[in-house]
Amino acid sequence: MPGDSAPLSNLSATHFEKGDYTLSFKYGQEALQLLENVDQSDPRKQRIWGRLARIQIHRQNWDGAAEFVEHLASEPERKALEGVIAVGKDVWVKYPGNPGKTMLRKELYTELPRYKARM
Repeated sequence: MPGDSAPLSNLSATHFEKGDYTLSFKYGQEALQLLENVDQSDPRKQRIWGRLARIQIHRQNWDGAAEFVEHLASEPERKALEGVIAVGKDVWVKYPGNPGKTMLRKELYTELPRYKARM
């Protein structure tokens, strides 16, 4: 159906799950364009913005991720992604380039609350 964002959003989600972040980002952007006149808090927009933020995190584009995170209405999701971005920026500054990718993964796993043991 022309003007329906769901097929593009679904394509974006599918490519994200496959790890094809380039196509996922492309389809996510196109879906957002179709939702241009929809309220910011609309769940469809919120899902897409969250996905686009995670794509930018996978690409180590911290500033790009932060731009999408700003749109998120869900406080827990926004705070979690802001935490990932902060740790990612910090690690990336300490270990730039290729060695940084390995160190980034290691430090993200040790620093992020979701990976810490708790009782």
